[in-house]
Amino acid sequence: MYHVEPFVSEYSYPANVLLSLWDAERQLVKQRHYRRLCISDEGTALCVSEYIDIGHSLYYIPVLPLCCLLKQNRKAGMLLVSVFSYLFREAGVCYYRDEGTYLYSEYDCVGMWLEEETYDDENLLQLEEFRKAEAIGDRMFKIILKKNNLSLFERRLKAFQPRNDWEIRCGKLAKDFLQLYAEFPEASIYSHVTIPSEEEYNGDYNDDHVMLPCHYLSFVADTKGCLWESVFSNVNNCLAEYSYIREPECHLLMDDSRKEIDDNITYEYRLLRLVGELITLLEELP
Repeated sequence: MYHVEPFVSEYSYPANVLLSLWDAERQLVKQRHYRRLCISDEGTALCVSEYIDIGHSLYYIPVLPLCCLLKQNRKAGMLLVSVFSYLFREAGVCYYRDEGTYLYSEYDCVGMWLEEETYDDENLLQLEEFRKAEAIGDRMFKIILKKNNLSLFERRLKAFQPRNDWEIRCGKLAKDFLQLYAEFPEASIYSHVTIPSEEEYNGDYNDDHVMLPCHYLSFVADTKGCLWESVFSNVNNCLAEYSYIREPECHLLMDDSRKEIDDNITYEYRLLRLVGELITLLEELP
């Protein structure tokens, strides 16, 4: 599974062990993804940790472009409705009009500020965008929630006949999402994310904030316009104060049992890559 050349050290124990660990980890990181190598807590075997370095990336999928697409090109729009439905119902992507989610509170905060501010041209424009984001967001949410979107996913893909470069990309992306769903029918972005317990929040973390997938992976109204600039500014300021991020991560204990040797975070890598392509596709809508 891992191809690591043995390291020969001229130093004696324990320096030779530390140098060997350092060299093995260096080789692992060069091969694929992000990896850490350590000795298990029991001190009897090596443990390889694979994780996704989210960094400062925010995977925010705009909804309003899909609403426009449904009016202009219904077949392409309904194909992406199936993609959106999969992301919300199966992959664990939050929706900004779903009460209790992080982005719902951020939009709500901006909305209350707009209602209280003295009206000028810019404020009126943002307020109009906010009401549009609410109305269209609620309407699209009802469409995305329909269960038949998943059962019709493959049929919609087969019936889709692309006529230009954007539609070719749209069809390929939908096919990749459907294949991901078929290969990992029960997986989600939370499959390898450890959610802090209440004891952790009250104990080890004290008052520090912990960033979870709901903070960096979500549907939003749009990624353009005055309203988005205000929401995005709030999000950036808020998340900058978070001291820890929960990323998809798996641990492989390299002992004789090899019980979890097949465990990996391939699904999460592919999911986030496809979400990034979906965002670009929607932002480049003709």
